[in-house]
Amino acid sequence: MKKFALALALPLALAACGSSTQSAVATAQTTLAGVEVALTAAERAALAYAGLPRCPSVVLCSQQATVDAIKAADQKAYAALKAAKTDVALVSEAQAALAVLVALVPTSAS
Repeated sequence: MKKFALALALPLALAACGSSTQSAVATAQTTLAGVEVALTAAERAALAYAGLPRCPSVVLCSQQATVDAIKAADQKAYAALKAAKTDVALVSEAQAALAVLVALVPTSAS
């Protein structure tokens, strides 16, 4: 899961490294691209978790309530990303929705 955290942090860090001469729109579009990459990484981790057998059948398992919460957060994050692609002023909302999704995906099975 450390690789997952790095996969999320790297695109966002790179997106934040814009020169001061970039326009606000170009900076927002770069950040938006980072959010899109991070959303893809979060979705992959979420799918891996959701693919585990449901608890309490085995030691390494997933909780149905957590899977449902992840699905709802993913849908919101995806919708926020699509909205930000139309209006780059909504990038911060997409980032916030992504943060909610990432927080829901367990770093170890529970």
